[in-house]
Amino acid sequence: MRGTVTKKGNKWYIAVDVGHDEKGKRKQRWFSGFKTKKEAQAKLSEVLQQLNTGTYVDCDNITLEEYLNKWLKDYAEHKVRHNTFRGYKETIHNHIVPLLGKHKLQKLKPTEIQSLYSIKLRK
Repeated sequence: MRGTVTKKGNKWYIAVDVGHDEKGKRKQRWFSGFKTKKEAQAKLSEVLQQLNTGTYVDCDNITLEEYLNKWLKDYAEHKVRHNTFRGYKETIHNHIVPLLGKHKLQKLKPTEIQSLYSIKLRK
């Protein structure tokens, strides 16, 4: 994976190759608004590390349900014991997904998560 650091005006930006679309066209993700080149380079290193380890998620068009399923498959399934994984999966599919699963991850608000907690505490 590759990325670049660029200055536009008085702000620094990074562009990172995040893969290819269905037609094989290169996809890039831009991150903006860094005050210094050092901040931009640190973010670039962080994103590249996430891409290399498979933990990067492009949040723009993904739902919470899609993200949690990806997390279960790519991370939890291989990092925790079987019973722990099964518990995570049941909790996600029985409690979180029915109430918040269709929300776009990027637009999910803390108040919506707090509402989930409140609903579950009342039961």
